[in-house]
Amino acid sequence: MRRKSSPASIQVRIDNLRIENTGPDSAEARFNQRYAAGNYSDRTNKTLRLQRESQGWRITREISN
Repeated sequence: MRRKSSPASIQVRIDNLRIENTGPDSAEARFNQRYAAGNYSDRTNKTLRLQRESQGWRITREISN
């Protein structure tokens, strides 16, 4: 799919952020995301799985419900 043009502005809002340690070097972040750009908008429940590495935290998986 090809985008015709870039939106003038993008707005992302995160609500109900919950972070849980799932191991000594891993965590899971769950939140509700609101996204709006141009004439498009949506609400999504997201889960990010994170792994701690030497340079910091890295997202290893993103799940949208």
